[in-house]
Amino acid sequence: MLIFNRLVIVLSFAIGFSIRSAGQQNVLPAGGDINGAGGSLAFSIGQIDYIHFASGEENINLGVQQPYTIKVATNDPDLFPELVVFPNPVQNTLNIEIGNTMNAVGNKLSYQLCDINGKLITAQQINHPLTKLSMESLDSGLYLVYITSKQTRLKTFKIIKPN
Repeated sequence: MLIFNRLVIVLSFAIGFSIRSAGQQNVLPAGGDINGAGGSLAFSIGQIDYIHFASGEENINLGVQQPYTIKVATNDPDLFPELVVFPNPVQNTLNIEIGNTMNAVGNKLSYQLCDINGKLITAQQINHPLTKLSMESLDSGLYLVYITSKQTRLKTFKIIKPN
């Protein structure tokens, strides 16, 4: 009888552990454990399971979380296509060409050169259709050039300065 009782106990533990280990089996995007003086917390971020049904153009997702997508459709053309900067990537001198933009906005334009963190490097008025901006002394990286008119940002350019 003692052997039978031990066998029942061992089988109970084995079945209990196997059932317990069959919990969440999906890979989650994030999660973790937090331990502190007041206790501990285990958490997961993301959905553990869902079912997707599709029929033609109709879709249904059943699960813990539902996807929600916002699409913004615009047909706004580039308001100032004649505003261009070149070459990009740039080694030494960046050219800012404004075309007829000064006539279109009716006042003087200016540019601001900032690093990727938004720190202002230089800012100048644009007085000619072609303005040259020296970038020789700048480190390699990504820079932003803002073209403005009376504190209104007309266009933003991302400029690459390689090694």
